[in-house]
Amino acid sequence: MLTVTSLIHENKLFKAEQLCRDFLLKHPHHIEAMRLLAELGMKLQILDDAEYLLESCVEFSPNHQRARLDYVQVLHKRQKFKKALEQAEILHANHPENLSFEITLATEKQAVGDFDDALKIYDNLLKREQPMPSIHSARGHALKTIGRTEDAVASYRAAYAAKQDFGDAFWSLANLKTEVAPENRTAL
Repeated sequence: MLTVTSLIHENKLFKAEQLCRDFLLKHPHHIEAMRLLAELGMKLQILDDAEYLLESCVEFSPNHQRARLDYVQVLHKRQKFKKALEQAEILHANHPENLSFEITLATEKQAVGDFDDALKIYDNLLKREQPMPSIHSARGHALKTIGRTEDAVASYRAAYAAKQDFGDAFWSLANLKTEVAPENRTAL
């Protein structure tokens, strides 16, 4: 499995898949091999197979955090947001101190339209001392979606203040399209 992992990182996906499948023929319920094959599926956009493999992983090994996190991600990619949220809630409930799982929970709450809870999580995350430009940006996206444009602008500005080369913040500000082009302004 170490070789498969290395091959994935080297982007030698065909060879990694062959090795992984050969290993799984001998060890059909090996959780990490199933997870790695699912990771390959996600990279190759074979999401239905990846979902099936990851669903099996969490069924066979409910405490395998990485498999469950990957499962959330593949469900999200397949736009199965409610199911992704259920899995994110399990991760967060079992490991409430895990920053990644907290971010995942907020993302999935936002995906199902629960912006109030998502914003509460983002706000709690931002109370920590480390700069989190991606959280400011995600918070800005949520605020923009619910029509709180001024708050979204402030959040995007906080994102690039935390990391001056954080392109997502600049792109998001530009994408708000709140300014009227000079040629479209009426004379006062």
